[in-house]
Amino acid sequence: MLLVFAGLAALAGVWCLLAPPRAMLFGSRWQLQDGERAEPSPALIGWTRASGVLLLLLAAAMTVGHFVTQGQGQARESLKEAWGIGRYLSSDELEIDLDPQVERVDSVEATLAGYTDVEQGLRVWRSAVVGVDPVGDLGGDVEDGDLIVAVRAGGCRPGPVLVEESDTSVTVSVTGVGNAFSSGEVITCGASGTKLLIDPSAEELRLVRIPLDEPLGDRELILPDPPEREREPVTIPGT
Repeated sequence: MLLVFAGLAALAGVWCLLAPPRAMLFGSRWQLQDGERAEPSPALIGWTRASGVLLLLLAAAMTVGHFVTQGQGQARESLKEAWGIGRYLSSDELEIDLDPQVERVDSVEATLAGYTDVEQGLRVWRSAVVGVDPVGDLGGDVEDGDLIVAVRAGGCRPGPVLVEESDTSVTVSVTGVGNAFSSGEVITCGASGTKLLIDPSAEELRLVRIPLDEPLGDRELILPDPPEREREPVTIPGT
């Protein structure tokens, strides 16, 4: 539909630029009492020509907008299908990090177990290897063999990616920085969607490219769940 309006605007713009002055008064419909035909004023001619330029610019803008919107829609659909996203509207923002901060550790699980404050590991939704699995339009440069992980980030801010590599396996955990209640209890990122067992929306996920020393290849990929944190019992007044 936008292209139809763009075409109409372009036709009107061309007419305004190329039409002879007499056509601006609809030919010979207007005549003076002495029989002479009316002629458009220089101001009307100038206004008509300027309107033609504006209409052509408007047509160009609508055409560009159409193809940009179409491209964004196709990118959303490719990501939604590749990553099993439940809801991905044009107003939703899917966070994609192709150059994360990386922290190489001796043991990913031990590092996660040592987190006691707002830092925490994020639960993995899906993982994919570029060139082997569909990853959708990530909007950046990725190469075959790159490892991409989708995590339930919820309201967490990005933290470092923990990487532990050996000759036989690769262990990875994407971390985040959450928030805490005034009582000091830390909110678990992405916990609500996990409990409801529903496909996450685009705004719940974060796609992260995992930089490895060498492609994953035949090595085993280990994506450990973050350890469960013990919750302090809630005291109800009067009980």
